[in-house]
Amino acid sequence: MESWEEYRARVLERIKPKDEERRRLQKSISELIASVGQFLKSDRIESVVESHGSVAHDTWLTGESDIDLFIILNLREGRAGLGRVVEALKTYFKDNWVEAYAEHPYLQTQFDGYKVDLVPCFRVEGGRIASATDRTPLHTKYLEKALTAEMKDEVRLLKQFLKRIEVYGAEIKVGGFSGYMTELLIIAYGSFIKALQSASSWKELEIVYLKTNNEAVTLKAVDPLTLIDPVDSGRNAASAVSNESKSVFSAAARKFLNKPDADFFFQKTTPVNPEKLEKLMSQGINYVFLKVKDTKPDVSDTLWGQLLKAEKALTKALRDRGFQIMRSKALSDEKNYHLFVFEVESLQISNALKQLGPPVRFVEDSEKFIEAHIGSEKTLQGPGIENDRWWIVIKRDYTDIRLCLKKLIRDGGVGIGVPKKISEKILENNKILINTESISELKSFYSDIAKFVKGRLDWLD
Repeated sequence: MESWEEYRARVLERIKPKDEERRRLQKSISELIASVGQFLKSDRIESVVESHGSVAHDTWLTGESDIDLFIILNLREGRAGLGRVVEALKTYFKDNWVEAYAEHPYLQTQFDGYKVDLVPCFRVEGGRIASATDRTPLHTKYLEKALTAEMKDEVRLLKQFLKRIEVYGAEIKVGGFSGYMTELLIIAYGSFIKALQSASSWKELEIVYLKTNNEAVTLKAVDPLTLIDPVDSGRNAASAVSNESKSVFSAAARKFLNKPDADFFFQKTTPVNPEKLEKLMSQGINYVFLKVKDTKPDVSDTLWGQLLKAEKALTKALRDRGFQIMRSKALSDEKNYHLFVFEVESLQISNALKQLGPPVRFVEDSEKFIEAHIGSEKTLQGPGIENDRWWIVIKRDYTDIRLCLKKLIRDGGVGIGVPKKISEKILENNKILINTESISELKSFYSDIAKFVKGRLDWLD
């Protein structure tokens, strides 16, 4: 049986960047810093262009070398300076850019085959944060001192592990562990294995302390996971981690520690064809799909905020009308189509719905209840009294989930809380599919649908 050190070496061999990859990346970063810096100088924008993020920290994984360039301004430039940088960069990159938004706008582009984020921020000292992005250069400065060469490899192992169990990334779509949070966990615990050992027994509201923190300080945890940012004492670096992502990490840590295996770090994928998907869906469970075309979606984080809100609104509306939605999921290719998936107990429900009214002792409410229902065409039975409360049985508006969903999205769903941009796309082009009908129309989502239908975390196998 292999030892952990042997497993560790095998995994690092696959995930750690090789020298040639490093040289090519550093050459591109140097060229981009020089050219962008020169352009901004010619535009009379006083700034310093620096590389930050996992590449600067030397904790990046092979093949995932995104470039994060920060354009650092003096505080005296004010907020207007941030906007001026973004507008100047739009001119520099011509049509090769997408404007994204965090606390303030920044640009995304491509250079030498790399994805590049260009983020304006301020040079700050002593914890005086003027904008959220000001922390990033401070993070790099902190990590340069806190991370040893061996710890950087431990970070890589933890990143790969989190990616494998699909909880890596602080973006809204994932609600997981950011790269920086992963680095802080290694600093807190010292190694990948020790981080897993601790995570396997995390409490409901867990607080992780860095060695530089005073553990006697009393913190009131309000998030599932708390780790105070060492460069900003007012920020929880783990605030993006959802309760579900934290729980998945804990469970996967226990699974791995029980039986360490280098193969655990890497997902085995098999193609999903229509026949395989139809077989998976032939378990007596019903599925409803709402496919929406959107060829100009917002940038990822903004889009997923809208999609998750839309999913929640649609699910609630269907449940409020009597349909038993067991699970739901929002999917998107972020280019052309979004897909809302609903797992339902039954496609058809009873025509009759019993509703309880107010207690008889509430005189005014009782009169209103009787008046509202005694002459209504929708009232099938009652009003009557059961124990101390009025009751009625009414006729449902819809007993077929397809017809109900069609009614709910007649206005794009805006009336039930679907965000305006998504509701507009629903109005423009949507299609409702039940179970395996016209399954070929869902081809781009086969893999994600199969994962949803299985319902089982694949690392349990």
